[in-house]
Amino acid sequence: MKNTAYFFVAVTAIIVTLVYGQSLIVPFIFALLLWFLVRKIRQVLDKVSFIKKYFPSWLKNLVPSLIILTILSFVAKILVININNLANNYPAYQANVSVIIQQINDLLQINIVSDFKDQLADFNFTAALSNLLKSLTDLLS
Repeated sequence: MKNTAYFFVAVTAIIVTLVYGQSLIVPFIFALLLWFLVRKIRQVLDKVSFIKKYFPSWLKNLVPSLIILTILSFVAKILVININNLANNYPAYQANVSVIIQQINDLLQINIVSDFKDQLADFNFTAALSNLLKSLTDLLS
């Protein structure tokens, strides 16, 4: 009985720590993954005898770091451009979606729009998108 109580106290403490420490834990884990990636690339560079002999270790750390930062900034730029294009082309998408919805309604003899409105009446899209963008910016910063 005592062990069960200790188990539940430990699980509760872990969950509380993960929930409230998320803003510290996620960047730490991301940094740890980047460190492992840089370390692995440095080890691959050290297999070339010329690089191992004549290049200092700070340069062997700098090159993979710059490559990773370049890739991350490229991916971030692609995401921003695609989100902007989606926002700018929203009227065209809305017209296409309306046609598809009408075809489904005719085919299945149901009213999808009213069903979705009933299901998503309490869902806050603005908050969901805000949280998504905040997570992306936190990850990329």
